[in-house]
Amino acid sequence: MSNQKGDSYQQEIFEEGLKLFRDFLFWEAHEKWEELWRINKSNFVKGIIQISAAFHKIYKQKNVSGFYKIINNCQKYFQDREDFIYLLMELKQHYQDSLKSIHEKFCYLLENYEKE
Repeated sequence: MSNQKGDSYQQEIFEEGLKLFRDFLFWEAHEKWEELWRINKSNFVKGIIQISAAFHKIYKQKNVSGFYKIINNCQKYFQDREDFIYLLMELKQHYQDSLKSIHEKFCYLLENYEKE
């Protein structure tokens, strides 16, 4: 995740967003990662912003149609990441039964994300 500002600053913002996401504070994670987006306009950052918005829609607002709309849209940001595409497809298919499990898997992928 390198760009104009320092990598350690970007990593700090990323990790703050991850902590919020892990704590089910999806909208807050979305906002934190938007801070990162202002300095790193990568597809990955845009994608995780969308994922956190999708979790917020389904988990907090119970808005199924909004959830599906966001998930369908954000797949394009992970074209080079089969692991994320797979989880997005799984999330769409089994969101009610496995939401917590998929949330944990996303947290794992984010925590172990190899920086670009």
